[in-house]
Amino acid sequence: MQIDHEQLVEQIVSIEQQIDESIENQEYEKLLPLLEKREQLIRSLEEIDQQLAQSILENDKRRIEKIKSQMEEVANNAIQMKRSQTAIKSYKDFTQAQGTRLDQKK
Repeated sequence: MQIDHEQLVEQIVSIEQQIDESIENQEYEKLLPLLEKREQLIRSLEEIDQQLAQSILENDKRRIEKIKSQMEEVANNAIQMKRSQTAIKSYKDFTQAQGTRLDQKK
């Protein structure tokens, strides 16, 4: 049973929405299967509408920028977490070596 052109386009549009949701929710593990499925559907079209093709290209450019921004945010968070970890470790080492005022009773 062959799927008609309109159904293929609907499936592609649905996958486009799922791709956007995955990026927004930072569920990157879902992206590759969705992109592969989208590619299969596009290849199965006899002819792709120029407007649809342009829309996909523009959306992909926007998605790439969104992912880059999210990657920068993750990298910054990792740096901040590493600094926090180092500070906590330094404080822990200091308190173990010196004791704290909380250890002393009046």
